[in-house]
Amino acid sequence: MAFSAELVLWVGVGQLLASIIAAILVLRSLSHSREAVELSRNAFVADNRPWLSVKIELIGPLRWEADGLTLPVRFFIRNLGRTPALRAGIAPLFCCMTGTTEPVKRHAEFCDGFRSGMGDIGTTIFPEDEYIVDWTVLMTNEDSEQSRSYFKKFYNVDRISISPCLMGCVFYTSFQKNEFYQTGFMYDIQSRPRNGTAEISRDHGDVPMDYLMLRRHFQDARTF
Repeated sequence: MAFSAELVLWVGVGQLLASIIAAILVLRSLSHSREAVELSRNAFVADNRPWLSVKIELIGPLRWEADGLTLPVRFFIRNLGRTPALRAGIAPLFCCMTGTTEPVKRHAEFCDGFRSGMGDIGTTIFPEDEYIVDWTVLMTNEDSEQSRSYFKKFYNVDRISISPCLMGCVFYTSFQKNEFYQTGFMYDIQSRPRNGTAEISRDHGDVPMDYLMLRRHFQDARTF
């Protein structure tokens, strides 16, 4: 009798352990299934969401105006994805590569300002369509003076050239999740030698478009 009772006890313990192990395996299986579903869903969204690219073309000279440095540019925004991009818009910033804030950090801070509060602004860009925007960007006198002051710490001269940079982002949403996306850009503006110099400064005056070069910055702008 005692042996039978002990046997029944151990059989019960064994069944309990088997049930616990089975439950753990079921939970793990469910967890893996949820992960697989989430990965599949994310892959589906990524494959079917809009993807906006941006190209930039210079369309005018670099001019020193009373309130700052201006540059006419053209943005070519194309939807490379499979669904329409909604509320698409562009936010450019024309500034100096040197100054009080490091360029990549400044780009991140600038684009973060467009991650909310877009409202209903912007346009709809369908797959394979291209949206073209002409814009005259402005670098304020304050921005260029910050760059000059930065250089004056190292060079004891008043005439200091600046290194213009055109940065910013294209922002948009989609049908699937109404999430916010960005395509960033960051380019250096350089001058070819003319009149014995390639400097960009108010002392050397305006720079004709034929002498300007648009070069992608060595650190790519971030994209969401």
